[in-house]
Amino acid sequence: MNELIRIKNRIFKIMPFVSAIIFFAITYQYYWAMKNSAYAKLQAEFSFKSKEIKRLIEGRILSYEQVLNGAKGLFMASESITREEFKTYVAALKLDLMFPGIQGVGFSVIVPPSKRDDFIKKIRAEGIESFDITPMNMRDFYTSIVYLEPFNERNKRAIGYDMFSEENRREAMQSARDKNSVAISGKVTLLQEYDNNTQSGFLMYLPIFDKSIKNETLQERREHIKGWVYAPFRINDFMHGLNEYENNDFDIEIYDNGVVSKKSLMYDRFANNEKSLYSSDITINVAGRNWTLLIKSTPIFEAKVDLEKANILLLAGAVFSLFLFYIFWQMVNIKEYAQKRTQRANNDLLINKNKLSNLNKTLEKRVEDKTKELQIANERQEEYIFSLEILNLELKKSKENALQAAQARSNFISSISHELRTPLNSIINFTDQTIEDFDEMLLDKDLQDDTKNYLRRVLANSKHLLQLINDLLEFTKAEAGKIDYTLEKVDINIIMTTAYNNTYSLLNGTDIQFNLKLNQTPLIAMIDSRRFLQILLNLLSNAIKFTKKGSIELRSFDDANYISIEIEDTGKGIAIEKQKAIFEPFIQADSNDSGTGLGLGLVQRMCDDMGIEISLNSQEGMGSVFRLNIKKVQV
Repeated sequence: MNELIRIKNRIFKIMPFVSAIIFFAITYQYYWAMKNSAYAKLQAEFSFKSKEIKRLIEGRILSYEQVLNGAKGLFMASESITREEFKTYVAALKLDLMFPGIQGVGFSVIVPPSKRDDFIKKIRAEGIESFDITPMNMRDFYTSIVYLEPFNERNKRAIGYDMFSEENRREAMQSARDKNSVAISGKVTLLQEYDNNTQSGFLMYLPIFDKSIKNETLQERREHIKGWVYAPFRINDFMHGLNEYENNDFDIEIYDNGVVSKKSLMYDRFANNEKSLYSSDITINVAGRNWTLLIKSTPIFEAKVDLEKANILLLAGAVFSLFLFYIFWQMVNIKEYAQKRTQRANNDLLINKNKLSNLNKTLEKRVEDKTKELQIANERQEEYIFSLEILNLELKKSKENALQAAQARSNFISSISHELRTPLNSIINFTDQTIEDFDEMLLDKDLQDDTKNYLRRVLANSKHLLQLINDLLEFTKAEAGKIDYTLEKVDINIIMTTAYNNTYSLLNGTDIQFNLKLNQTPLIAMIDSRRFLQILLNLLSNAIKFTKKGSIELRSFDDANYISIEIEDTGKGIAIEKQKAIFEPFIQADSNDSGTGLGLGLVQRMCDDMGIEISLNSQEGMGSVFRLNIKKVQV
């Protein structure tokens, strides 16, 4: 029996912990379910809007196809279309207002080699004195852009160009001719690109045939093709204005021909590699050519997840679990106190019983003695009777005291039972009331902002620490010779353009002008494009860090054997005595810089590994010029 009581007491002592843990576990399950529900709702919204972006792009392509069909109808309705008539037709379309993103509408005609010179004279006679068919090399036949409206500065650069001479354009023109339908080209750089704001582009073609022939067979279409109406597009301008895309909720990348690679990348809205909570990989068939849309959520979109009720539930559950623990802990203390008081009462009762027993024995002895005395002295009989009555009264009083002590013990046990029952009833009533009012507790919204701000600060410091760790890991790999390089023939101008676009946003709100000057022809080198981009971004980051105002210029040029890239800034420059040391690890030109001192050391190591010569020309207070010399690869 005693062992059973001890077991019950132990179980009762752990009740505060068990009750609090069970209640918090239930609360956490509900919190997790509410949290998952909130993220699932955001996922559904992301999926819906991703499909909406796809629909908008497809709708825009269809509208541009209608523009080309209208232009084809113009040519089919007349024997010949003059330049002025074509200009009037395109102006009536109001491209800027009704068809945003399109650069213009043009016509490219086929020119036999025998009629090339006469054709050039004819177009020059129409007022375009510098007209010529380019490129100049001999071919089986030529095509020439003769009309392109609006006839602005960008579009003038394309007049006379033979699009059939370039592979991507030729494939699309052949596909449109053979299928007698709209076709678009792969990723190209338009002739209209002439400034620093270079974009990838594509072209849309629709064939024009000799209308006197039905052109139902492939052979007939190839023999009677007259030319193509077409439209050029700059991809950034093409994407501008999509309603669901204009906010900052999504990062969109577009890859040509269904291949996700840097080479096929046509468009990257934010040009960053941050991990996203949601992403969607969608394939669009655009006029017979596949585009891959990679749509990713941004932190702005992900912050829309509604965790307020879930967080309130978790907090309320934690508070109530602590309260429940406190109540049960108090019950344990009350029970221990009651047991101690009961033990003391039992001890007192035992003492009183002993006293009563001793008193009875004493009284019996005294009665026996008095009886003997009565037998010896009868003459004093009355006196002895009186004494005996007194002794009987004392004995009765002692018995009454013993009974009172027993009654006191019974009353004490009853009182302790009441004291235990009262708080237990309060706990039951409070729990019932709390469950009844729980939904109203969730309406309190004053508990979220501080927690969110704290988590943002933790996240920001965690990202900063992660960047420092990444720098150290990269340099450690470089020191151990464990950096992997994938050498391939790449166009340096493309990597420079990517570096320019990635860096440009860092200059918002500064007094720095950022210029990009690219060599007019492709610069082909055998390098690792990803590592070379890392080198450029590191050098540009240093230029921005030490240039408070003025300009930064990224430029390229070449000679017979080498390609040169220069990054020039108007910053504070580097003292001559410090220039040799800045490429050493952990060395900084400015001791006040908060960096790790690993950047230029890592740049030097990667340049050495890829056979790139890096040099510095700088004067203190006069800015700096970093030059990269790369051996040219002949194509």
